[in-house]
Amino acid sequence: MKVTKATLKKIIKEEIKKTFEDLKRARNTTLLDLYEFSNLVQSGEREARVTGMDMSSGTKTPITMTLSLVDEEPVTTLTGGTRVPVPDDLLGRPFNVAQFAEYIFVLRQ
Repeated sequence: MKVTKATLKKIIKEEIKKTFEDLKRARNTTLLDLYEFSNLVQSGEREARVTGMDMSSGTKTPITMTLSLVDEEPVTTLTGGTRVPVPDDLLGRPFNVAQFAEYIFVLRQ
């Protein structure tokens, strides 16, 4: 199969577009390890300082935030494997995590 210059340009343009879309999805998200949620639940405390990774601008920057247990209605349920992505639009708002569905969390800076 012969690849023409026009076809190659189209493929490159589509790949660049996909890359930028992936970066946009990764932006403004904090990744927290699942054990941070587990530690808070098991500690019996209502609040804890946790460490995570800030994924803004496509980079990974370590960040320390406050994770709290609250008695409010969650706005959404987050899922993840060993890391849970928390979008910035959920900061300060109640959510739960699929693995700990009976608990409601709030993440603040």
